[in-house]
Amino acid sequence: MSSIAHNKVLESLQMKRANKTATPPALQAVQEKWSNDNENVSLSRKAGKYSNIHRSQENLVLEEIIIYSDGRKYIGITKGRTPHGYGTMVYNSGDIFDGGWSSGIIHGQGTYVWSDGTTYRGVWYGGDKHGLGSYFSPKSGEWYKCEFEKGKLITFEGSESEKAAFVKKQAKTM
Repeated sequence: MSSIAHNKVLESLQMKRANKTATPPALQAVQEKWSNDNENVSLSRKAGKYSNIHRSQENLVLEEIIIYSDGRKYIGITKGRTPHGYGTMVYNSGDIFDGGWSSGIIHGQGTYVWSDGTTYRGVWYGGDKHGLGSYFSPKSGEWYKCEFEKGKLITFEGSESEKAAFVKKQAKTM
């Protein structure tokens, strides 16, 4: 993926998630609940982006943009400036992961898109693909069902050449 396309994807995600001028209804509900419960709530708003919401017991940020020193970019829910909940990571390679995170590790439902358009949709458990998923090959234009167990590919419904290409891709992931 070219840097121009990469930047457009990031820009699109930012606009979709953070470029709203009105307080989103979900955020209003959270603010009201926390205020009604007499909990410590602070909200800082910069350039239309909600960047900080706190509870006294935990540090939960509903929308945050983090640019890491290695160039990766994360947009989403964080806890202690660590991806935790739903979010999108854009890697330097142009690869993108959009889905669940737990304490900085991919966990839950998600979609990983390589810079060449190859795509995997499925479930991760503790950073490993685990369970049923589907793989899209831009070369063939087809989706293939597959299954992982603790990061190891155990079934693949496609040709041997497509399976080999997918296995090779897995070695380069993240």
